[in-house]
Amino acid sequence: MEFNPQGLEEALEAAEDSDFPGRKTGCALGYTDLEGRERFVTGTNDIFIYKGGDLWDKYIRPVKKPYEWALHAELAAIASAAGSQLDLNGVAYLTGSPCLQCAIALFNAGIQLIVISKDDPFKKNEYHIKEAFEFLEDYDVTVVREV
Repeated sequence: MEFNPQGLEEALEAAEDSDFPGRKTGCALGYTDLEGRERFVTGTNDIFIYKGGDLWDKYIRPVKKPYEWALHAELAAIASAAGSQLDLNGVAYLTGSPCLQCAIALFNAGIQLIVISKDDPFKKNEYHIKEAFEFLEDYDVTVVREV
């Protein structure tokens, strides 16, 4: 497992494609194609329920934790990889720190190295982020920040 700067580029591009009106996040998971080249499958956070109309303004926006209403970038990338039956190489590139749910999903997908963008918009002490880092440390997943 080696750090590939292209992975963060892919994650950042995915984040730009996000339709989520809150924080735009991207994830890129590395895999090796049939010709031995490293490739990336990406995911972005998005609302996984009907977009627009009264739903967002009436039910989701007032929630104190709007990230819970989003399909997180990590889960979207894992789903894409699974749907394409890709054999991941154990490295995830993220534009922001994962929440606990995503940290667990990344671990279960075989990720052993997580590289986080230096422009991470999340605070490590936010409760859901703190728990994620504790989980990753407990399960020996290496987390590095881009320098």
